[in-house]
Amino acid sequence: MSSRFALGALCILGTVTIWAGWYVVIRLGLTSSSLDVQDLAALRFGVAGILMLPVIWRRGIALDRLGWTGVLAIALGGGAPFALLVGAGLVYA
Repeated sequence: MSSRFALGALCILGTVTIWAGWYVVIRLGLTSSSLDVQDLAALRFGVAGILMLPVIWRRGIALDRLGWTGVLAIALGGGAPFALLVGAGLVYA
């Protein structure tokens, strides 16, 4: 097994763990704290935005490769609207 394959497998494992853990943590946050869906979404994207700001500052948002429709699709499909929709569904779960 090459080192690139091992690194890729670790990255996939980390990604799946983060995405799966997010559903558990947001449900726990909604039921055991006074935070609502908007607070949890703001925490999620606020921290991620601050951590990614140096990368975006240096590389840009890939507007030249994706175009406005691609950037908008990523923002709506995996961004705050998605988190708000999932959180609203978990309120009733």
